[in-house]
Parts: sequence; C-alpha cells; structure tokens
Amino acid sequence: MENCSHSTVYYGVVNIFLRTAQDPFGAVDVWICTKCRDLFCEDKRWGLTELSSVVGFPKRDEGSKWAILICMIGAEVKWELLEAKPGKQFDHSCVDGKTCPLTVNDNYSVSAAEAQSPSKHSLYLVDGRINRSIIVK
Repeated sequence: MENCSHSTVYYGVVNIFLRTAQDPFGAVDVWICTKCRDLFCEDKRWGLTELSSVVGFPKRDEGSKWAILICMIGAEVKWELLEAKPGKQFDHSCVDGKTCPLTVNDNYSVSAAEAQSPSKHSLYLVDGRINRSIIVK
C-alpha cells in the first residue's frame, strides 16, 4: 500500500437505506487503485452539503478494512464509515449522545462494553458489499 503511487478509478457504491429500499439514508463511494487494488472510501450523507476539510481519500492502517458501523436505538439510526481490524477498540458516540466503547471481534462484528449503551451496533465490511445495499431495519 505505502509504496504504490496510486492510480484510482471509481469502483462502485454501497447504498444505505432506512427500513425499505425506497428510503435512502446514505452511501459509501468506493474507489480502487488500478495498480495495487487497494480500496479507498468516501461517505455521502443525504442533506449534507458542506465540503470536507480533508482533501483526497482518507488513509487506513495496514491490515484494516473499510467498514460501515450502524448504531440504532428504536427508530433513531446513525452510521459512520471507519476502518476495522480484529481487536481494535474505539470510543463511539451513539445515537443517544453517549460514548460507548466498542471492540471489533475476529469475525468483524462489534461488541459493546456491558451495560454501556442500549444501542444495537452492527458492522458491515465494504469489501463484499460493493454495488449492493444495506437496509437498516
């Protein structure tokens, strides 16, 4: 990854829908390097019109994979694009505003610390879902 002078082209999208396939909630655009086949991702949120302060694609750590984290409490839903690696621990700001420590498991699921949040968390790897949809129910 580090030694490649990336030449990226658009590769596809992962669409995120809320409840039905007619209710778009967001998307992740996926780009691929034509040389090393590394993936680069950019999140798109409906209604967000401000430009990012970051120019170019976000970098990810060696050995990690791009993932979409879904956080739900009842009808409230929040999502974020992140890099996931088994054993990685991070603090996540849940949909209810509380901070919840999460750990990425070996199977790329997430687990929350006991009784930290009533939120339900799901992790979806971008690779393997390109040009497909996630329907959050």
